[in-house]
Amino acid sequence: MREDSTLPFDDMQINDDDNIILFDDERQSLDNNENAWKIMIVDDEPETHTITRLSLRRLKVDDRPLEFISAYSGEEAVQLIKTHPDTAVILLDVIMEENETGNLPLF
Repeated sequence: MREDSTLPFDDMQINDDDNIILFDDERQSLDNNENAWKIMIVDDEPETHTITRLSLRRLKVDDRPLEFISAYSGEEAVQLIKTHPDTAVILLDVIMEENETGNLPLF
């Protein structure tokens, strides 16, 4: 991220305390995601989560938006899968904390 926290996107807000980036359309759609495809991003690098959300945030599949769920460790991913069994796609970094982390059994 750039030092001055200004990015070339008009609809982006950065909360420096939490390092959270929200886009106007994300804030508006947070309550309206009943029909969204759940996409889980599992990676220990926060930048991967940010760029994935930025790249795919306006994508719709079969007229359904995407809802992103983030996990930053293998353990967190396993818990989130149990909480969100209706997850459509998992984007998984198989080499995170250790070489075998991405190979954890889900159940």
